[in-house]
Amino acid sequence: MRNARSDESKAGVAGQGGAIVTQDHAAVQPLHATTSGQLRHGALEVASIAIRSDAQGRLCLNDLHRAAGGQTKHRPSTWLQNQQTRELIRELVADGASRNSVTPLATVNDGHNNGSYVVRELVYAYAMWISPAFHLRVIRAYDAMVAQPVAAVPALPRTYKEALLALIAAEDEKEALAAQVQVLEPKAQFHDAVSGAVNDQTVQEVAKVLGTGQNRLFAFLRDEGLLMHDNLPYQRHVDAGHFRVVERTFADRRGERHTYTRTLVTGKGLTLIQKRLAAQAAAAYPLGLSRKTRHGPTTGLHGA
Repeated sequence: MRNARSDESKAGVAGQGGAIVTQDHAAVQPLHATTSGQLRHGALEVASIAIRSDAQGRLCLNDLHRAAGGQTKHRPSTWLQNQQTRELIRELVADGASRNSVTPLATVNDGHNNGSYVVRELVYAYAMWISPAFHLRVIRAYDAMVAQPVAAVPALPRTYKEALLALIAAEDEKEALAAQVQVLEPKAQFHDAVSGAVNDQTVQEVAKVLGTGQNRLFAFLRDEGLLMHDNLPYQRHVDAGHFRVVERTFADRRGERHTYTRTLVTGKGLTLIQKRLAAQAAAAYPLGLSRKTRHGPTTGLHGA
């Protein structure tokens, strides 16, 4: 069975000696050699088909043929034999020779990336030859590819001296980062220790901070809807980071171990409790009067 990609060599486009020739075999421009290692699967994609490109940025007509449906009448070899196509290639060659630009057409036969690779102008012409719809699809795909941001690639060292300087710079940066870690690590450990001490206090410890008793504080937290009847926090306050529940174990007189749960107040929870107390105090003394001047029974954590 004849390979469609081999048709290019039979179409009178790639002649002897690797030159691009017209149908009359007049040499126009020598081909640039392109190895398979230089070929890459480019960013251009048409109809979910990745269009390969070579090192000079030329795109593969054979991939475009597959993207267009792969019909026999649309083979690149057929299009390259077209008189109008050959004239367009001549114009591109003449224009490129004056500007030292890339050869418009190159044929690869390395067994891995076989096909015809052409510049953008020939890509558009080939797509328009197939159909207006495919032409529009290729234009939009190419515009989308060009619009994509390209990540900057650091330049490779060109000399041994540049390579040594780059290595020294990388080592200096590595040492600076290591020194910075040594400085920051003790501070981070101290911060974690302090945060753990502040954020994990028992209700008894918080009661001492607030100047009240443990039982009175438990009752206040239950009245405020922060703790349940068993003095464990509601799940919503655990999720909010106000409380934490931990399991502890103890041994009785017979040596048997038992597990119980304990409510811990975080730093965020302590702030919430202080706000609730302030709100209660403001409600109890709306005019800012002191407890001594206010008549009636006292309320809150410091009640009689």
